[in-house]
Amino acid sequence: MQRGELGSRAQMTLFVILSLILFILVGMGMFIYNYSQSAIMEHATQQVLERRSLPPIKSYIEHCLLQSSDPAILSIANLGGTFAPSAFTWVNHTKVNQLCTMSAPGLSCENSLLTRQQIEFELAQKIEEELESCINLDAFRVQGRFITEGERHLEVKIDAQEVRVILRYPINSTIDSQTERFDEFRATMDVPLGMMLALATDITNTHIKSDDFDYVRWMLDHHDGIEIERHKPYPNIVYTLKQDGFTFRFSLGGAPSVGQYFEQPTQEYGCCM
Repeated sequence: MQRGELGSRAQMTLFVILSLILFILVGMGMFIYNYSQSAIMEHATQQVLERRSLPPIKSYIEHCLLQSSDPAILSIANLGGTFAPSAFTWVNHTKVNQLCTMSAPGLSCENSLLTRQQIEFELAQKIEEELESCINLDAFRVQGRFITEGERHLEVKIDAQEVRVILRYPINSTIDSQTERFDEFRATMDVPLGMMLALATDITNTHIKSDDFDYVRWMLDHHDGIEIERHKPYPNIVYTLKQDGFTFRFSLGGAPSVGQYFEQPTQEYGCCM
């Protein structure tokens, strides 16, 4: 009887030990499963949050387009229509483009006006340069997008009351088996650059014909909100056109007085030669 009881107790102890081991294994398995599921969910949630933290590609690029265009337009208007003037007047350590130049006293001011197309071309080049440091699609790739890009072509159109910037830039973006295609992006700045260019042309042509422009009379006769300022840093003239915080500035080249064209006498051995 004692041997039978000992065998039963041994079997019972073995059964308890095996049950405990099985319970521990099941518990560990459930812990590992739950932990892995939590990690998967956390990773998926992080991906969703990352996707939500980035703007849509179209909004991102059009924001870059606006951010690159606005300073370039303000700058070229303040410089007289070009970033690299061949003839200029110094104004507060800034080269302001001359829309006409005078080579000698008594001669009319020679027209050196820039065409609207020339200004559009310069602006397009400047904006393209700025876009290089703004557009970066790697952040979208990190979130799992497969992106292909084509060549960029940028065009600027100056109208009377606005400047339109069109970027032709083919992009394909694929994520979760869904593909988006973009071909064109646009930005519009509400600035009267075209209207001020036309007025600057009128002022320049009037100076060429009559050697003056009655800007006070012009402001009294016109009610479009453009304010005209004129300064005369000898021998040139600088005009500043303003409307609603936007400024277009240009200069007209003058000629020194006749006396300044003769060489100053030099002294040699105490006598004038």
